[in-house]
Amino acid sequence: MDNFDISRIDELAGLYRISRQGPFWKYPGITEEQLVSSFAKDVCAGVKSGKMLVLTAENKGRLTGFVILEKKEWDSGYFGLSMAEIVYLVLSGSGPERRETGDLLLDKTLQCCKMLGIQHIATKIDIKDDLPLDLLKNKGFSPLSEEHIHILDKRNFKSYQATDETGFHLRAPRPEDMRQIISCAAEMSETLPSRFLLDKGLPEGKRRKYYTECVERYCRLEYADEALIGERKGEVVAFHAHRFFEMGSGAERVKGVYVLMAFVSRGERGRNTGNIFLSSVYRRLLGNNDFITGRVLGVNKAMLHLLEKKLGAGLLTVQQGLHKPLS
Repeated sequence: MDNFDISRIDELAGLYRISRQGPFWKYPGITEEQLVSSFAKDVCAGVKSGKMLVLTAENKGRLTGFVILEKKEWDSGYFGLSMAEIVYLVLSGSGPERRETGDLLLDKTLQCCKMLGIQHIATKIDIKDDLPLDLLKNKGFSPLSEEHIHILDKRNFKSYQATDETGFHLRAPRPEDMRQIISCAAEMSETLPSRFLLDKGLPEGKRRKYYTECVERYCRLEYADEALIGERKGEVVAFHAHRFFEMGSGAERVKGVYVLMAFVSRGERGRNTGNIFLSSVYRRLLGNNDFITGRVLGVNKAMLHLLEKKLGAGLLTVQQGLHKPLS
């Protein structure tokens, strides 16, 4: 099927500007122009590469809503299913108009998935956005985990310097560390299951190994720009993987860090290791970047407390994960 004509990207970006959809609209460190420009750039790149599909709704030639569907290539290869994610569901107009437009767009999206042979579709929606949540549930989407999105501005960072950091080292992982890192990751996935482990529409054996597969991938820097471990007395006690991104240019440029994964080993919990480790990582990262952001499962109360109460991070939004296996 034909994809979106990117010569109309200004129309799409205009509706995105009005909708103010996405967590970064609540962060004063990024301007409206930076957000809109970044959105337009990402969509154009995604459409050109074939990784994104844009489905639109119009009324008398006026754009009233759109869905951006992103193909999940690595997940598809790993699970052996053709997978995609709705990364944007943007609707305009009054309540009844938004509902009608959303209903039409989701029908179009599911029809598109059927034509493309997509077998599994997922999305994340702000928990306060009742209409899209209701529309998705009416189309057969089931809720998964809640995810909290935080941002830590370098100006608000509460650096923690502990007296018990003796023997604690921060460094890049080495091949000989992999056994310990994978063991720690497996323990974490059992106590704090990812949305993939909760998603019974995916093969069970693959679901249980997804977390450790991601760790190996990040250590190889296949998707992460950098991975770091915390080591004490020769033992791996913590892990952090992240990637870097920028918005704007010149004097208006802001530099961010997106956290892909972070955990401490089970034996280190309750010993202040998380605070020591993340403080060490964030001191390093915020030396050259303006902010750090990422997602934390709502059930991970210890990490939420550490970010908000100890390190100075602010909550941007909470999103509900949803999914729908497709026959």
